[in-house]
Amino acid sequence: AEELIFGPAHVTSGASSDFEQATQIARNMVERWGMSDKVGFVSYKARGGSGDRGGGGGVSEETRGAIDAEVKRLTDRAYANAKKLLVREEARLHALTKELLDKETLTGDEVRQILGLPTSPSSRPSPYAAPGGGSGGAAGAKAPAAVAPGAKAPAS
Repeated sequence: AEELIFGPAHVTSGASSDFEQATQIARNMVERWGMSDKVGFVSYKARGGSGDRGGGGGVSEETRGAIDAEVKRLTDRAYANAKKLLVREEARLHALTKELLDKETLTGDEVRQILGLPTSPSSRPSPYAAPGGGSGGAAGAKAPAAVAPGAKAPAS
């Protein structure tokens, strides 16, 4: 997103953290969870796989190379998919960026509103409320009130 908004020369260190996380997820998919038809549906971590990149344990150089190639393929595909989505939704991306630059933080509902998405269920009227705002539900029972931590619940 930073690359599309600010250009490739202005990508922050936050993006490198995202790349590290994506790489770790892809590596776990291949080495731990056997989620690769190219490398095989086996767990290489259990065999002392490349894991921390500090040695191969019981995994051959050829297998380590195949694991690395599969991790790169997965991360490249994820990057391409994310960029395609961001380009397709670029108007929404710019609207969200503008609000974030103005306010610095946004609630989930504010983000949904900017993106034109439905608000969270907690901010919508309850489907169990009776018409006209009266109590609804089974035998006219009221739903419990939401109370902030440390606050006293209202008397019933």
